Amino acid sequence: MNKTAQTLNIEIETAIQLIVAATRRAVLAAVDEAFGSASTLRPHTGTAAGSRTNGHSGTGHPKKSSPRRSSDEIAELAERFYTAVCDAPGKLMAELAAKMDVAPSTLLVPVAQLKRAGRIRAVGQRQNTRYFPRLSKDGISAVAQDAA
Repeated sequence: MNKTAQTLNIEIETAIQLIVAATRRAVLAAVDEAFGSASTLRPHTGTAAGSRTNGHSGTGHPKKSSPRRSSDEIAELAERFYTAVCDAPGKLMAELAAKMDVAPSTLLVPVAQLKRAGRIRAVGQRQNTRYFPRLSKDGISAVAQDAA
């Protein structure tokens, strides 16, 4: 290779390095603007993104747990939920929870117990799940039988 070709090759390599460096700075600036400080970006450590380790939620703070409910409280919530379902069949969990003046997450365990016991049935998935009372062989719900 002659001297002119070598000089041209060096100039091209230098130009490519400058373009790559400028692009990298632009990307880091865009990430910094979109997500906060670019200095918080860390190389991949081998764990899944967002995975929890050591009981932390990824925020650097330990996960706070809510107080456990007693079995009596869960049974009482289950009965209230069952009554609400019988009064308004086909409603969403959020609607029934609002009617009961509790958070929908509070009802997860009581509803699971009612479903396992065969007292209610759920139709749909996730936020669109609607709840219905299971009917006895007479076609009457347990609440209606108690009232009769």
